[in-house]
Amino acid sequence: TRIGGISGTHLGGGSLVVYGIRANTSTTKVFTAGSNIIGGTVGSSILATSNSPGSQVIGLANNNAVSTCTSNTVRNLGNNHGGSAAVIGMSFTSATTNQTVTQNTIRNLRSTHATLPTGVTGIQFTGDTANVVAGNRIYGLSALTNSNTAEVNGTRVAGGTTSYRNNMIAVGAGTPNAIGTGSTTGGVNGILEAGGTNNFFHNSVYERLSPTTRARL
Repeated sequence: TRIGGISGTHLGGGSLVVYGIRANTSTTKVFTAGSNIIGGTVGSSILATSNSPGSQVIGLANNNAVSTCTSNTVRNLGNNHGGSAAVIGMSFTSATTNQTVTQNTIRNLRSTHATLPTGVTGIQFTGDTANVVAGNRIYGLSALTNSNTAEVNGTRVAGGTTSYRNNMIAVGAGTPNAIGTGSTTGGVNGILEAGGTNNFFHNSVYERLSPTTRARL
C-alpha cells in the first residue's frame, strides 16, 4: 500500500489530526501492517495546516489492538502548528501484550512552527508487556522552533515492558535552535525513556546538535 499526497487544513480554533494508517479496533483484535509506504517522495507529503497547537500528523497509529508492524516506510510528514506531539512517525498506545515493531524506516519528519513547544518523534511507544521494538531505522527528524521545552525524539518510551534492540537512530540535523534547555524531558533525544520498565540492547544513536541544545540518550 502507498499513501501520500494528503493535506488537512483547519484554520478555525479546533485541532486537526491527519493519519496515514490508523488502527482503532478493540484490544481483542490483531492488527498487522507490513511493507507499506506512508508518505510520498516530496517533503511534507502528508501535512497538517492549522491554527491549533493540538494538531498532529501521525504516519501509523495503533490504539488498542495487538499489532505486528514490520518493514514499513514512513516518510515526509509535516506540521506547521502542532504542540508536544506535532509529528509522530509511528504511535503505539495499546495496553495489550506482544506488540512487535521491527525493520521499519522512519525519516524526514518536520515541524515548522517557530515558537511553539513542538514535539517530533519517530516511534512513540506505550505498551503492556512482552513487546519488541527492533531493527528500525529513524533519521531526518527536525523542529524549527526556538522553544526551550520542545523535543525531537528518535524513540519516546512512555510505558510498558519492552525490549529495544538493534535500532539505528540519527537525530538533531536540521534543528538549528537551542531547544529543550528549559525542560527535564525536552531537547534532542535518540531514545527518551519517560516511563516503563524496559531493556535496551545494541542500539546505535548519532546526535548532531547546536552548541546549546540539550541532548540525552
